Amino acid sequence: MIDTSHRTQLNTLLSSWQWRGKRLGS
Repeated sequence: MIDTSHRTQLNTLLSSWQWRGKRLGS
């Protein structure tokens, strides 16, 4: 399912943003 693949990509992006926020101390 393409939807699942897309969801995984979005999850990775969210994780990256969260990690960034943690590094910034936000």
